[in-house]
This record gives sequence, structure tokens and C-alpha cells, in this order.
Amino acid sequence: MSEYDDTNRGALFPAEDQKIIRSGPVNIDGSQEHCAIVQTKTKSGKTIFEFYQKIGAIFPNEKRNENDADMSGNLETKSGPMKVWGRKKQSKNGNDYTAISLAPPLDAPRQSPMGSDAVGQIPSSSIADDEIPF
Repeated sequence: MSEYDDTNRGALFPAEDQKIIRSGPVNIDGSQEHCAIVQTKTKSGKTIFEFYQKIGAIFPNEKRNENDADMSGNLETKSGPMKVWGRKKQSKNGNDYTAISLAPPLDAPRQSPMGSDAVGQIPSSSIADDEIPF
């Protein structure tokens, strides 16, 4: 049995023990970034402060049908630009959450795992089946 693939998916739940205590612009390496400090508690009850950096904005959608996302937006992630969609859901136990889906934007250039300079550098005709070491 294969494991569930949750790549570019997630679920966001109500932030019961979290409180934004500070928010504003921070210069990071010469770039103005919007950041926030969130107060939360660990499982053992210890108060800690987490530092967040804004990576995008999500806006409510005007739904045309039941399958449309409730919200969507654009993000700038570590791996590049992403489109994000959120759908309001309720678990079998009656808990509200937001299901999140991500995908590269349609107009984003395709990236090679070896870097953008490596795309198309090895013609397929130059690799013979007997050269594969496994």
C-alpha cells in the first residue's frame, strides 16, 4: 500500500492558542518584507513566540458553483511562485478547517531539478540504454 501524497496540499485549522502580537515591515537583505510575531504555546504549555514572513495574499472568490475554491491567491515560496486555493471544509468530527492546494502558475517557466542551465543540455539521442548503471 502506498502512502498518501500530500505534496502541494495541506489543511489549516483554527488558531486557538495563537495571537499576533507584532506585525510590520522588516528589511531583510535590502528587501522590505512584511513579518509578524505570533505568541503560541507548546504541547507542554510553554509560551513561545514564532516569527512569520508574508509570502503572499489570499482573496475571497465569488463562487460560480459548489466546486469553486472559496479563496485564492499568489505566493512567493522558497521553490518559486505558486498559485494557492483554499476551500472551507468540515471534518467527520465536525471541526472546521481550510483545505489548501498549491500549484505553479500556468505561466511559470519549467524548472529542471538540475537547475535552469541544465534544461535541454543532454540530447536524448546521446544516451543509450546500456549506459544506464542500474
